[in-house]
Amino acid sequence: MGMIQDIRRLREIARVMNRYGFANLLRGPRAPRELAEASEPEVSTPADLRNLPTPRRVRLVLAELGTTFIKFGQILSTRRDLLPPEFCDELELLQENVPPFPFSQVRQQFRDAFNKELEEVFQSLDESPLASASIAQVHKGVLKTGETVVLKVQRPGIEQNIQSDMAILKLVAGILQSTIKETDLYDPMGIVEEFQKAVTEELDFRIEADNCRRFAANAKERGFPVVPRIYDDWCARTVIVMEYLEGRRLHEITDPAERKQIVRQILDGAFHQLFHDRFFHGDPHPGNIIVLPGNRVALIDFGLVGKLSQQMHETLLVLVAAVALKDADSAARTLYRMGVPQKRIQISGLRDEIADILHNYSGMSLQQLDPRAVSDRLLRLAIKYGIRLPRDYAILAKSTAAVEGIIREFDPGLDIAAEAMPFARELLENRFDPSRADGDWFKLALRLSTFLQDVPMQVDQVLIDMEAGKTAFTVQGSALDNINHSIRWLGLAAFGGLAACACIIGGFMMLARFDWSWRYWPLVWGGLAFVSAWWLFWFVLVWSYVGQRSWRISLRRWLKPGRRAPAPPREDNPPEG
Repeated sequence: MGMIQDIRRLREIARVMNRYGFANLLRGPRAPRELAEASEPEVSTPADLRNLPTPRRVRLVLAELGTTFIKFGQILSTRRDLLPPEFCDELELLQENVPPFPFSQVRQQFRDAFNKELEEVFQSLDESPLASASIAQVHKGVLKTGETVVLKVQRPGIEQNIQSDMAILKLVAGILQSTIKETDLYDPMGIVEEFQKAVTEELDFRIEADNCRRFAANAKERGFPVVPRIYDDWCARTVIVMEYLEGRRLHEITDPAERKQIVRQILDGAFHQLFHDRFFHGDPHPGNIIVLPGNRVALIDFGLVGKLSQQMHETLLVLVAAVALKDADSAARTLYRMGVPQKRIQISGLRDEIADILHNYSGMSLQQLDPRAVSDRLLRLAIKYGIRLPRDYAILAKSTAAVEGIIREFDPGLDIAAEAMPFARELLENRFDPSRADGDWFKLALRLSTFLQDVPMQVDQVLIDMEAGKTAFTVQGSALDNINHSIRWLGLAAFGGLAACACIIGGFMMLARFDWSWRYWPLVWGGLAFVSAWWLFWFVLVWSYVGQRSWRISLRRWLKPGRRAPAPPREDNPPEG
């Protein structure tokens, strides 16, 4: 039954993609039969959909396909190092419109998690949910001990549905990888695996509880932002109970003085999370911010967080400093070290393009700079040069853009650079203070000592292996691949040429040996020889043209800003190669 459901779901996906003009992606030689059958022209693309920009059609496809694909699009919207900005901006508009599930299922989920009834734990619990999403829904209640809390319960069956759709997503990723040229850089399978990891963490409420506890511990001394308390006794994989925070939403604050005070708390909290904690909220948009009495800022929804290692943190600071000082060479080398290059790149070319970006912003003050625009252009360069950045950098870009949007809306006159200066000064003092045992000088000296101890032993081992003949060298490169292809082509061409010559000579000999008028048999055999030679000639010619080509579609012109995707090809037209 599961296999039948998967096939039905696969065909549903194919029909939706066909209707929005993506049928040509489903008809490649490696596409499954079910996809090809479902993409037959019985479902044509309406003109009003065909004329929409490609990013919007992608969003509409994901929205129509439901929970898993909506989540996939939402996570993709954070990866500006993988997708062009116009796609990310469009995917950020994805919203979940999911009806609530019955309260009886809330009871069953709680019973399965704790082997208790709701009445044993709660004095009261509202049956109408405060919010309902694709993953879970939230109910307000009061515990037996008197605390007002929220009960977050996972939607029944959601994990099985996501696992089923995940298998289909991997199938679609494999099709894209085999039919589209640019996927050599974007790595669809890697993106799907990263999504699988992210959504698996989101399905485990214990991870969100751990994030809440860590944020609360980090903010304890500062007193902000406020983080809801987790009730450890009622925390499980599919159910979690946390403190109810009652306050105003950010857009309900109208007094300018209050707005400035709140925005400074948000910015100061963001700086502490980034510079001190290296653990930050991944989606601090206004919907996840509550203003408590006394204008204290509280954060909710810790399903998406970012974590920076010490090395990632230092590299990021160097990049920010290089951009601020307009040092293109340092920025290029730092951007290269931040990610995982998918191919050999030319640092000088990357440096020159970064220099052009920084030149466009020359003469501007730090307050006039648009960090989102600079970040987007740097991430686009990373795409161009095949540099895949860690997911946490992408989450940081999303978080930074959200905080910047709040500042621009509620306190546009705030000088972000001036607010950041004390944090930057403190970091520099800590980094270059040799008296600090936990400072970078101490760590550098420790690494250098280890390096000096290890190098002689490693060099000695290499020399011993070379003397014993146990050392093997592997050389790879595009030039060697081209030589390999050329040798193969020459071998086939030589074989085809020799075979054609043999057929031609044999044909002439057959024609010269007999009288042409004797039942026409010599003429027939000679003609067959000439036809064979002609066939070999054209075979070698066609193979030389298409044998080394990859019949994959190029989306490069689709991904350019302001361009619309071409209409899907007719059935009698082959896809672009």
